[in-house]
Amino acid sequence: MTSNNESDHSDDDDKYYKNIRRSRPRSPARRRLSSIQDSKGGNSMTSKEIDETIVKWKYAKDQLAYYKAKESKYKQIISKIMDITSADVISGKDLTVTRKTQNRRFISKAMLPADIFDSYSKVREIPYFYIKEINYSRR
Repeated sequence: MTSNNESDHSDDDDKYYKNIRRSRPRSPARRRLSSIQDSKGGNSMTSKEIDETIVKWKYAKDQLAYYKAKESKYKQIISKIMDITSADVISGKDLTVTRKTQNRRFISKAMLPADIFDSYSKVREIPYFYIKEINYSRR
């Protein structure tokens, strides 16, 4: 998609959205969520727009997983060729692949006394998001 308009999507996207959308009963919580406003008080989104955004996000995650698997497969093939030829550089007609290694040091909590770990460790909070389909047949 070359357009900046977020509502643009391909026909394949439409087919995907139709396949995973289901007619769902509206729960009281969903009825109360008629619109949601961002923290700055600007744009508001309806429940339908929120649903569409989640569906688009799920579709993008599925596509990303598909292409990551393909990329891993091709990377493994090139790695095997490099191992067989004992080369760290392979060139094709238009592209060159170079293999480099990095060394990283790590230490686990089990390797240190508790007081040292507590004194020098740094806590980093990272948000994680999980998307899953709602199974209405169990209700």
